[in-house]
Amino acid sequence: MMKILFPISLLLLASCAGIQPISNAPKQQYRPRTQKELLLEKYRLMRAKNWDNLQEQQDRPTYRKITIVPKHEQRAEPKIIKVDEKEQEIEIGQNLSYFCMDKRKESRFQQENACAEFTENIYSVCLDEYEIGDARLTRCVKSRLR
Repeated sequence: MMKILFPISLLLLASCAGIQPISNAPKQQYRPRTQKELLLEKYRLMRAKNWDNLQEQQDRPTYRKITIVPKHEQRAEPKIIKVDEKEQEIEIGQNLSYFCMDKRKESRFQQENACAEFTENIYSVCLDEYEIGDARLTRCVKSRLR
C-alpha cells in the first residue's frame, strides 16, 4: 500500500508546488474621489436599498377602486311659465326701443331704419322658437340684444 501512496503523494506535492496563488490585478494607487463620483456612488447605494422595496411592491397585486356613476335621467320638458301676453308685448317693445336709443350712435345703425330692422329680426327669430305668452320669449329677446 505504501508503494501506491508514496508516488501519489509525491505527485500531489510536485503538482501543488507549481501552482502559484492568483494575484489580483495590481492595486491602483489611492487617489481622492471627485464630487461627481461620490454622488454617483451614493445614488447607486440608494437604488440598491430601494430595489427590494420596489420588487415587493411589484409582486403585490394592485386593486383599483371602481366606482359606478349612475347616468343622469333626461330632464323632462321645462314647464312653460305663462305670462300676460299684453304685458309681455309691452316689455319686449320697451326693450327693443331702449336698445335702439342706446346704440343710435354706433356706425352699424347710421341708416334710418337699420336698428329697427335689426331688432325686428331678433324678435321674429325668438317668435319662431317660443310662443307669445311664454316667459322664455322675453329672455330670448333680451339675451340676443346684448
